[in-house]
Amino acid sequence: MTVVIAMVLGLVSGLSRSAATIAVVALLLAVVFLVATMVSAGPTSLIAFLVAVGGYNLGLVNLLLLALAINRIRAI
Repeated sequence: MTVVIAMVLGLVSGLSRSAATIAVVALLLAVVFLVATMVSAGPTSLIAFLVAVGGYNLGLVNLLLLALAINRIRAI
């Protein structure tokens, strides 16, 4: 579920075509994880954070691949 949410965040922030939006969303991922770590009663997993960052990057890459595929289809 974390990967899906992070991918959607990557897609949506990439659709805005704003480098500032992409950077702010990436920063917010880290801030939310930090706050969750501070508030949590038990230990938190760094792997969950890395999975979220990987999903975010995967969403951005999927957006680029989709844009490339659409341009190739239009060229035909």
